[in-house]
Amino acid sequence: MTASLSPDNLRELFFAQSIDGFFVMMLDEPIEWNDSSDKDALLEQVFQRQRMTIANEAYARQYRVSLAELIGKTPADFFAHDIARAKAGWRAMFDAGHGHTETDERPMAGAPVPIQVYYISVC
Repeated sequence: MTASLSPDNLRELFFAQSIDGFFVMMLDEPIEWNDSSDKDALLEQVFQRQRMTIANEAYARQYRVSLAELIGKTPADFFAHDIARAKAGWRAMFDAGHGHTETDERPMAGAPVPIQVYYISVC
């Protein structure tokens, strides 16, 4: 007999078994990203208030930190070394609903690491 798995259990299995780094960031309240929005103000809000809520061990290894050190971090924390470039990437992701970048990321420990990232904005 096969036990059924809840969506949360499936997500946990996916995250735990993946050799790729995965994470989820969330805002405490939704934003309205459209042509009439003040996108600069919204980006500032996102960079200060969006928080990492879930990450897997592969992502923590990439950043050379523990999972506990990742949870609660904001985009401003992750991209302090180049906030303007990060905001441009977030803006493009929000405009398109998804994004892809290849860049040298700076883990919390400092040394650049080449990564390829796919972002999906879920509203």
